[in-house]
Formats: sequence, C-alpha cells, structure tokens
Amino acid sequence: MSRKWVRRGLIAGAALGLFAAGPAASATSVAQDITGPGNHAVIEPDETAAVLKRANQLCEQLFSYDYTTIDQLKERVDELTVGKATEQLDELFGAVEAQVISGQAVLRSTVAESAVRYLAKDDAQVLVYLDQTSTSSTSGKEIESGGMLLTSLRRVDGEWLLSDVDTFGEK
Repeated sequence: MSRKWVRRGLIAGAALGLFAAGPAASATSVAQDITGPGNHAVIEPDETAAVLKRANQLCEQLFSYDYTTIDQLKERVDELTVGKATEQLDELFGAVEAQVISGQAVLRSTVAESAVRYLAKDDAQVLVYLDQTSTSSTSGKEIESGGMLLTSLRRVDGEWLLSDVDTFGEK
C-alpha cells in the first residue's frame, strides 16, 4: 500500500521541524557501536518489545496536541521526558504555542512503523515513522504529513522516558 506523504504545513511541521536546529548526530551518543555485544535488541525479545511499545506511546503522546489542552501537553513533556528531550520539546512548543492556539490547531500523530536500533540496560534507540494529521478549526484545512525520528530513551526509576530526538535534519 502506497502512502502519500505531503510536505507538512506550519502547524504540522512544528512538531518535528524545529528539532533540526540541534546536531544531527546527537542521538548517536547512546551507543558508539550498535552492533557490538552491548546491544541486546536481538537477544532480549521481551525487553525489546517493551521498549518499542513505550517509544511508540511516547511519540504519539508527545507529538500530538490540541489547542484546547495545550497545558496538558506541557505536563506530559515534564512527566515523559528527561534531559535534552525536555529542552527540545519546551523550545518547540514555546515557539509554536501562540500559533497553535490562534489557529485552533489539532495535531494527531500515529506511529506507522518503528524498530529498536539499540538496547542496553538503561538506554535505547528506536527509529519511528509517524503519520500526522493536522487540522485547523479556523481554516477548516486538514494537512497530512509524515516524519521520521530517531528517539533515544533512558530508563529512570524503572520507567522509559524520552531523552533525545533526532530528525535527521528534516525541515
């Protein structure tokens, strides 16, 4: 089945585009050698499935928003991220919040595909492909788009949290 990927508009693109300002290789700090013996993604299928499920949940929760509940999004960022990802998402939503509210925008992100790239005791990387639909109550327009992310996760107190996002320089 072929997917039609439309260039994202201002509101839809905001969820991914502003991350391009960061260094493209930042997520590689999790593992210098993802093919080495420290990568448990293949040999621990239960943990691999658990981190994959969690990465998918995090992406759908953090890259979806509704202009009527923007404060809840800020709370989710505080609860579900750590380190650099917190800074990245705070910067992103700080930059687009006024546009989201004035445009009465709703962005829904759904994971289309994902795969664990690296898994260690407390660190993981998951490649995520998102399908996104942005709607604006003020214009009545709906924009479909897609994005690719390399997400880094860190286990903190037994819970996987988003710690970094790399969009491979997408704009």
